[in-house]
This record gives sequence, structure tokens and C-alpha cells, in this order.
Amino acid sequence: HTERSVRFWDPIAAEETPASAAAQAEAHARVVVDVAVSADGAAAATSDAAGARFWDLATGRQTRHVALGERVIAFHPDGKSYFGFCPTWGVVRRRELGSLAEVRCFPAPVAVWAGPRAVPPPGNGNGGRLVTAAVSPDGTRVAAADAA
Repeated sequence: HTERSVRFWDPIAAEETPASAAAQAEAHARVVVDVAVSADGAAAATSDAAGARFWDLATGRQTRHVALGERVIAFHPDGKSYFGFCPTWGVVRRRELGSLAEVRCFPAPVAVWAGPRAVPPPGNGNGGRLVTAAVSPDGTRVAAADAA
């Protein structure tokens, strides 16, 4: 196994799923830095420096490759959008899965998003490297934190 591989696990059986073997054939070219799973467990996203890949967890097949310079950090609970971190611009964007249209954009790596507006942190909010993010189960809050 390399840091470029993607593996999917059944946490109850504590073993890899059949989809995991299929995903190995489409390993990332660079180190995988983020993994996100949709709320319904049907899809996953993995990111490297070149972009993000979306996966069907039933088959392990890659369903989409997006090279927008963003890392997918979380799916929105609605299953129709995701949050991506753009290190070049120091922002987190919510994008529609189908069209990739931007829904919201807010400062990162440290910000709290509440409904339609971003609550920026003190200072410029771009002083470090995003290391983690989370979305509330109802999708009304997003938090991101950096390593600065």
C-alpha cells in the first residue's frame, strides 16, 4: 500500500469492501491528503495536489475527476454539494456536485460558516495550512482549522 492508494472499509466487519479492490486500479498519482464520505454512505471523495476524485462506494469505480485546484474536505448532508479547500486563494467553497457551480465562498483555513454567510476569523484567516474540517449533520455549520 502506498499513500497514493485509496481503500474502503466496512467498519462493522473490520475488513475492506469489494469496492476497495476496484479503486486500487485507479490510484492517485500524488499523495492523498483528504478523504470524505457522503452522509448516505454511497459516495466518497479523495483529494491530492492535482485535484479530487469522486467514487461510487458500491462499485469502487471513480465517477468523476475534478482538477479545480481544490481539495474536497466534506460532503454537504444534502448529498448534492461538497466543500472544497483552495490553498491558492485561501478559501473554502461549497460547490454543486453536478455543475461544480459555486454556492458559497468563505475565508479559510479558519472560518465558521453559518447558513448564508461566513464568519471570518480574526486577522486574514490565511496564515496556515488547512488540516481538518467538519460539517454539522444538518449542514448549517462548517468549521475548518489550520496548522499555523
